[in-house]
Amino acid sequence: RESWCHNWVAHQYRLMIEREPGSPEMYFRLGRSLQKLREHEDAAAQFRQCLALNPKFIPAKISLAFSLRDLGQPEAALATFESVYQDFKTMPEIYLFSDKDRLKESSLEKRSGWLRSELEILQLALTQNPEFADLYYDIGRIFFFLEQPEEAANYFEKACEKNPNFMRAIVSLALTLMQLNQIERASAILNDLSHRNRLFGKVLLEMARLYQAGGDLASCRKALQELIGLNVDLSDRGREMLAQLDR
Repeated sequence: RESWCHNWVAHQYRLMIEREPGSPEMYFRLGRSLQKLREHEDAAAQFRQCLALNPKFIPAKISLAFSLRDLGQPEAALATFESVYQDFKTMPEIYLFSDKDRLKESSLEKRSGWLRSELEILQLALTQNPEFADLYYDIGRIFFFLEQPEEAANYFEKACEKNPNFMRAIVSLALTLMQLNQIERASAILNDLSHRNRLFGKVLLEMARLYQAGGDLASCRKALQELIGLNVDLSDRGREMLAQLDR
C-alpha cells in the first residue's frame, strides 16, 4: 500500500513538473517519493535539479547525501554531508520553502492554480495514507502559500503529532502561529532548538560513520564528540560508537 502511494504521488509530481519545470520544491518532493521507493539514482537526480535551482535548499542537500550513501558512493556522500555541516555553522536558519522567491514573482492567479492542483493530489493521497507526516506537512505548506494560516497551522500541527522530530513542520508551525498573532506559543517553539539540533546530529552521525568506514578515525572521533555535546537522543549512539573506537 505504501509503495502504491509513493509511486502514485511520484507520478503526479512528474506531471506537475512538466507543467511547472521551474519549481525547486517539486523536484524535492519527487526526489523524496523516489527515495522512499529506494530508487536512489533517480532520487539523487531530482535533488540535484532542486539544488541547481536553489543551492541553499538544505533539506534537498541532506537528502542527496543519503541517496549517495545508499548508491554506494561514500566519498561523494561524505563531501555532501560536510557541505551541510558548514551550512549549519554559517546559516542563521534552515531554508524551509525552496520556491518562496519564485512564488512572489508569480501572478496570484497562476500561483493559486498550480497550488490547488497539488492540494487535490495530496489530499487524495492522505485519505489512503493518514499516518504519513510528510503529506500533512505538504498540505500545510500549500495552505500557507494560499494565505490560509488557520488551515496551514492545523496541518503543520498534525505533521508534528505524526513525527515529533519533523523540523520543517515544527518551524513552519511556529511561523504560521506568528501570522495568527499567537506570539507566545510561536516563540516557545522557536526557542526550543532541540529539533534543529537533532537534524544536525543526524548529519554528524552519518559523517562519523563515513569517516570510520574510510579509516579517518580522528575525524570520526571529532564528529562523535560534537554529536555527544548536542545532548539529543542520537547522542547515545555517538557515545556507543566512541566507546567502540576506544576499545
